[in-house]
Amino acid sequence: MTSPLFSEVHRFPRVHLRGVCPAARPFVAARLSREQQGPLLWLLPDERSAEQAAAALRFFLPAPEADPADPFTAPFAHFPLHQSSPYEDLSPDRTATAERLAVLFRIRQGAVPPLLVASAPAMMRLGLSRASMEACSHLILVGQDLDRQLFAQDLDRAGYLNVPLVEDPGQFAIRGGILDVFSPLLPKPLRIELLGDEVESIRIFDPESQRTLASSDSAYLGPVQEILLSEETRTAVLERVDALAARLDLPS
Repeated sequence: MTSPLFSEVHRFPRVHLRGVCPAARPFVAARLSREQQGPLLWLLPDERSAEQAAAALRFFLPAPEADPADPFTAPFAHFPLHQSSPYEDLSPDRTATAERLAVLFRIRQGAVPPLLVASAPAMMRLGLSRASMEACSHLILVGQDLDRQLFAQDLDRAGYLNVPLVEDPGQFAIRGGILDVFSPLLPKPLRIELLGDEVESIRIFDPESQRTLASSDSAYLGPVQEILLSEETRTAVLERVDALAARLDLPS
């Protein structure tokens, strides 16, 4: 677990502006992101300020019409803070976690958003390492072989939920030769159709109407949880729990 963005953004120059009133800051940030050579990080003191800034930027930087299977076209990104620590009893907000991982995936694929909005607490929250991110990310191509059972296991390890009907990011469903997956990287879910073990088609569909919106020859799938337990990690955790229980004279 590492602080996810500091290692990525320290390479870029800083922009110092003084005397800009709060109401004008989203406009200035949007203008700078269009003219600045290289990505721009807008760091705010708390999550509420970051959410308000992101809402204002949706007006100044509307998303262009683009391929719905392309996760790298949004003109800006919000790196949110889920309100619970991964070490607390409460489960983290899955939506916020998926959004955080989508931003990290985009950065680590070399497609840094022109403008990134984040709060200081969000930047300080631990996240997945580069190695863990890459180990749980997949590029699906039309024509490749795909083992349904192994694919379902990979999605489960990456934090996806197996559901009867895909409606929200971080879910997947398998019905015969049809695999529905809602990647947090994309605004709409994917429908992967298999012919035997070969990927015959990849379509983007509306989860409400089930209508096909577009087709693609490739699709990216990234993790949806910030804590990923491989078999090696599970074994190590269980061994440490057993050792701690024995030391405290508690039933393991």
